[in-house]
Amino acid sequence: MVWPESDPEAQAQIAAFRDGLLNLGWAEGRNIWLDVRWSSAEIGVIQSFAKDLTDLQPDVFLATGTPAVKAIVRETRSVPIVFTQVTDPVAQGLVKSLERPGGNMTGITIFEPEIGGKWLQMLKEVAPTSGRVAVIFNPDTAPYYPLYMPSIEAAAATLDMKVIEGPVHNHADIEATLRALARQPDGGVIVMSARTLGLDIPLALLTRADEVID
Repeated sequence: MVWPESDPEAQAQIAAFRDGLLNLGWAEGRNIWLDVRWSSAEIGVIQSFAKDLTDLQPDVFLATGTPAVKAIVRETRSVPIVFTQVTDPVAQGLVKSLERPGGNMTGITIFEPEIGGKWLQMLKEVAPTSGRVAVIFNPDTAPYYPLYMPSIEAAAATLDMKVIEGPVHNHADIEATLRALARQPDGGVIVMSARTLGLDIPLALLTRADEVID
C-alpha cells in the first residue's frame, strides 16, 4: 500500500479486500495469509518492502499505485502481480495492452490522462481571471505526470493560460513554488495525485496558498 496505515480510505480498501476474499472462501488463519505493508509513499520504504516481500516468496502480489508496482516489478518477473490505481499502465510500459497485459501482471486502471484538461477547465470556471497555473507533482512518486501534461497544455492554449510545471519533493519546494507563482496576479494551482506526493500535501498546500497567493 502506498498510503500510510492511518489513512481511513486505505483501511477501508483493505477491509473490502478481506471481505471479498472471505466471500470467495479464503479466510485468514485458515487457508490464506496476508502480509500488508504501508509505505506512506516514501520511495525508499516502498523499494525496501518490495524486496522484503519478494523474499517471503508470496503466491501473488496486490499493489496499489505506480511506485509500488514498479518497485515490485524490479524484484520479480515471475510472481503474479495484481495492481490497482495505476495511471495508463500501457503508456508506462507495465503491460502490453489492456486486453492482453502479458507478463506477470494484470489489474485495473481508473485514471484517464485526458482528465488533465478538465482540471484546468474547472479551475478557469471557479477563477475566471486565472492566467497562469502551476501543476504541482512529486516526480519520484508520480513518474506518470508527463502523461497528463499534453491535455493540460492543450486546454491551456484554448483558455489563454500559461502552464508552469512545479516538481516538488518537500514542503520547502511547495512554498517556493507558491511564492514564485504569487509574484504575479491571477495564478492558480493544480495538485497532481496529491495522495502519492509522499508529503502531507493537501493541508500544507492550502495553508501556504492562503498565505502567498492573493
